[in-house]
Amino acid sequence: MIAQAFTSTDHPLLAHIIPIRRCNLACEYCNEYDDFSKPVPTKTMFQRVDKLADLGTSVITISGGEPLLHPELDQIIGRARKRGMIAGLITNGYLLVAERIERLNRAGLEWLQISIDNVTPDEVSKKSLKVLDKKLELLAEYAAECDASRQVLAKLDLETEVLFRDRLVSARWVVIHMIEETGRHAGHLDVIRENLDGVTGE
Repeated sequence: MIAQAFTSTDHPLLAHIIPIRRCNLACEYCNEYDDFSKPVPTKTMFQRVDKLADLGTSVITISGGEPLLHPELDQIIGRARKRGMIAGLITNGYLLVAERIERLNRAGLEWLQISIDNVTPDEVSKKSLKVLDKKLELLAEYAAECDASRQVLAKLDLETEVLFRDRLVSARWVVIHMIEETGRHAGHLDVIRENLDGVTGE
């Protein structure tokens, strides 16, 4: 896909889309946000993604505002991937937690850029390394765990039996079980979120 993007000149290489202008921060230098805008309707975002795909766009970059505030961001990323485009995200990183990172990964996000303006927060910007270093560690840990899991699985036939608690199960069963558990726990988090703020997840 990357090679095709650069060898052909009859289509857009990269497009920038904004699903929400609202941001959870208020950096003094920034004029690309507000604190009240509603998310762009998902149906509208799908139409924009589809139009870009029809034009042959290779890469979509999603930013804001703070794009992680859009309640259906994962679906927008998934739409871009389904239409054959590379999907990237620019975020201030404040809303990244382990479960959110996992959902972005499942949606098909291929690259993530975290905006950092300084080492320590000041009156101009709170996007500092001191605040976000734990988020970066979390991303690194998640990537390492995923890589370790892939390496283990690559050495096994899916019908290979492994010991799980007090019984033997196939590696295929383990993979399916992990997918089910991930979905189940994400669902639990959605229920908690809905009870707290009335917003449902994807």
